[in-house]
Amino acid sequence: MLSLSEFKSLLQISDVTYDTLFTVYEPGVTGVVEDITGVHYTQTYTAETTEDKNIITIDEEVYDDDVYVGATASADNLPSDTLVWDWTAHTITVDKKASASGSCTLTISSVPAGLKLAIAKMVLFDIKNSTESTANSGSIASKSMSVLSVSYDKNNSIDSRYGYPKTLISMVKRFGRVNIDVGRKRSPYTGTTNRWKIDV
Repeated sequence: MLSLSEFKSLLQISDVTYDTLFTVYEPGVTGVVEDITGVHYTQTYTAETTEDKNIITIDEEVYDDDVYVGATASADNLPSDTLVWDWTAHTITVDKKASASGSCTLTISSVPAGLKLAIAKMVLFDIKNSTESTANSGSIASKSMSVLSVSYDKNNSIDSRYGYPKTLISMVKRFGRVNIDVGRKRSPYTGTTNRWKIDV
């Protein structure tokens, strides 16, 4: 959902300190975000590239709901940070030319820009909390040692279900699917009447 270059750009990180740990934590954050939003932001296709060409041939049908202009396209035969330019039912045109000809697995990542920032912050949160000194600090705001006194930052407490600050979870939830109640409807399969909802 998020490339290393995007992560570093969004958080204004210029060195390589977090490069290795990013690859460790980003897949886990992706799973959490998709669970929260109920949306799968990546699509994979069996594809064929032609060296020095921008058009990629796709075996499966490409649907309008799965891609958009500016989505990230990644494959072994494509340069890094390649973006979708256009598409038809069985082709995707990208902004950079393929580096080689042949079959590949093409991954299209359609993540809104605002959601990418939340993902970057969640990955950084995981990285920062991967050290022994911070592993169990939770949302402690201050601590004194004589007659031990600990206070917690209630405005940024940790969400008990997902393990991230509630402010980050709120950012992610804004991109979730919305259920619309369409009323009662009889199921043709069970013969029962229940309330039905649709995702939009």
